[in-house]
Amino acid sequence: MSEINIGKPYPLGSQITPRGVNFSLVAPNAEFVEILIFESEDSLSPIFVHKLDKKFKSGPYWHVEIEGLKEGSIYAYRVHQKENAINKDYSSKVLIDPCSRGITGWKKYNRKDAMNKIDNIKTCLKSVVCDRDKFNFKDYPRPKRLWKESIIYELHVSSFVQEIDSSKNKAPIEVATASVAKDISPQGILKEKANTDFDSFKGCLRAWYKTGAYKHDPEVIKTWEDFKDIPAKECRKLLKLV
Repeated sequence: MSEINIGKPYPLGSQITPRGVNFSLVAPNAEFVEILIFESEDSLSPIFVHKLDKKFKSGPYWHVEIEGLKEGSIYAYRVHQKENAINKDYSSKVLIDPCSRGITGWKKYNRKDAMNKIDNIKTCLKSVVCDRDKFNFKDYPRPKRLWKESIIYELHVSSFVQEIDSSKNKAPIEVATASVAKDISPQGILKEKANTDFDSFKGCLRAWYKTGAYKHDPEVIKTWEDFKDIPAKECRKLLKLV
């Protein structure tokens, strides 16, 4: 069995050390944590299981240094906690490290086993220890851009559009002090989606038409221009389905 040390809570995830690998996981409500070490990505059971009690905990962080491990080592966790109104006990599930830089086990992975109540150890994903220092930051540097100069482009459009005054077809929006002039009317957002992948969008229309969620015959729609007469109210309904 590998020698284990208390380790340190920072950084999260796995980090190669002179003696082995340090692991750190946030699990504030856990009673104890098990770290499972596997021989290969296809292993159906771990070669070592190290139980971490409260001496391996600092605040919400569980941490341990395992000697002899190296880059490419494969691991996962079991988190044991009391089930109550706040927490659920997921100890029957083998969990990947949420901060892992590599994931393996896809050949045997079964999502259904991860979702139900059975032990998923034979079909689980596993984390891989990666060397943090090998990323090529010289050729691919960090952006080093202030948040106030950044544009967050991920947007849940259906919820966003509901807050827009329907009397305005166009409105400039400002995200993190950067002005972005775009048509954010329901029709305008649909146009953006249709222009991105018109065939896929039309396929969605066919499916919605069959269920009755969309009332217009999708076969008459050949280009974006055929959408222009759809009322804003109907466009909003479509956006909820997109």
